[in-house]
Amino acid sequence: MGDQNPEYLILMGNTKECPDSHVKYMYDLKGSRVKRVVKNAEKMKNTFALKDDNIVEMRAQENFIRFREKDIKHIKKKIA
Repeated sequence: MGDQNPEYLILMGNTKECPDSHVKYMYDLKGSRVKRVVKNAEKMKNTFALKDDNIVEMRAQENFIRFREKDIKHIKKKIA
């Protein structure tokens, strides 16, 4: 991927062992930004798997995940 800047993600296996009522959002992260968005995500059931760009969009609306300021600037440039 040569001249591209790295993007860091936290990856986990599917370890959901809690009731659906305890889940706020669920994501299927691939580490790609190509066609990785679910339209109308706010209307989806809480256990519907959202995608990579949804977590970036929701980060702007809610403070449920914290990125470093330099990473936020980098992400904003990519989605602009």
